[in-house]
Amino acid sequence: MLYPNKKKLFYLFFPLLLGCYPNEREKEGTNLYAIERRVITQSQNLIGKEVYNEVHQAIKDSLKNWQGNNVKAFPALELYPYKLDNVMCFNRFRNKLVTTLSLQCNKPNCTQDDIWYLYGVAIEKKWYFFVGATMVISRKRGTSLSFEQLHEIAIKNAYRNYLKKSSTGNWEINDSFFERIEFQYEKWAYWDSDGNKIDNSTLSRDSLTKLFLKKAVYEKWKTK
Repeated sequence: MLYPNKKKLFYLFFPLLLGCYPNEREKEGTNLYAIERRVITQSQNLIGKEVYNEVHQAIKDSLKNWQGNNVKAFPALELYPYKLDNVMCFNRFRNKLVTTLSLQCNKPNCTQDDIWYLYGVAIEKKWYFFVGATMVISRKRGTSLSFEQLHEIAIKNAYRNYLKKSSTGNWEINDSFFERIEFQYEKWAYWDSDGNKIDNSTLSRDSLTKLFLKKAVYEKWKTK
């Protein structure tokens, strides 16, 4: 597979995750379903079901746009079947989200499938999406995992820490879950349209975020 960020890969070995006895697997499946419903319910209660669906569709549209325009950074979208997960985790300020994208490597010589982390940031009510780390799921050659199996792995490894128990025993959003979406605003260098370097200290956080997204997202994903 071709990875969006080779520096942010970690490996999972599928037989170790799901290679359990039937009664253990059934129990784990029930727990995973409970995690899924809890996360979706929390997010939908936070932003509303309609907005939840709108943002999910916006991510789908972005993926199609990247694929249709042969975005150079993501050739895998053209080469392999993929599916956007139905689970999205929103922070309490409703301006960040984490979800995943599953990719099946269906070529005869493939020995792995991928799960990409997809991140979203809302600036002035507009969402920007980009790719984070990749989970590499090792498996036997020629035996691609189903999207349902990849979804279960995503629940177990990508979403389960979104919520935590409060001091009163209720489920609440875990703010540290979103620390993975980090923008090193002050460490990047930016230039204006005339080629002059911009003094970052003179810009607001939102302005720096926009510059970061333009540089890290749009300029990086140049078409072929």
